[in-house]
Amino acid sequence: MDCDKLSPKALKIFEQIKTYFPLDPWSKPQWVKEGGVYNNGWYDLRKKNDRQRLIKWHEGLIGSTIVLFARSARDSGNKLTRSVFHFKGCKKWIELTILLYELDFQIETLDFID
Repeated sequence: MDCDKLSPKALKIFEQIKTYFPLDPWSKPQWVKEGGVYNNGWYDLRKKNDRQRLIKWHEGLIGSTIVLFARSARDSGNKLTRSVFHFKGCKKWIELTILLYELDFQIETLDFID
């Protein structure tokens, strides 16, 4: 579902999301208060398709990084155990993806469910 304006509950989630989009090299914010963020192009988080594209992009990024770590460990002769996966490198992307899912859920449920 798309929305014209973020509700108060959705705005709280968006405030957290904004922290993942710092200033660009020219000191311009990579977000706009209306619900837009810049990530290799502008995404309007009020629009379902944009939210879903950004979520899928981050899921792919996380998955690719995990596979890269696993392949590197295997090629080095290590077993694929929890210790070979360096989730610190993915932590920021995982946290952002969770927030994007929360925002999507909040908008889709029209804030009826907390």
